[in-house]
Parts: sequence; C-alpha cells; structure tokens
Amino acid sequence: IFIDKLTNRSKYFGFVSYDNIYSAHQAIKQMNGFQIGLKRLKVQLKKTRIQ
Repeated sequence: IFIDKLTNRSKYFGFVSYDNIYSAHQAIKQMNGFQIGLKRLKVQLKKTRIQ
C-alpha cells in the first residue's frame, strides 16, 4: 500500500506479484469488486505502457 509522504495517509492502491498467471487470474476472479468498509477493490492485471 502506498502512503502519501505529505499527509501520511494511504493513497488507496498497491501492487501484488504472483508466481504464475493462474494464481493472478484466481485473485482477480475472487477479489475484484470485494468491499472493504466503504471502498470497493479493483483488481486487474498490470497494464503495459506503449513506448
């Protein structure tokens, strides 16, 4: 989870790495849309930038 250095509060995002694509897809299937308090998780694969 990333923390704002000025406010010391969460920026409400983070990254998770998996050893294989199957585990990553399972996490997306099970956790995308999961609600924690008033926030809903958005779980997706990393998007690559076109350079």
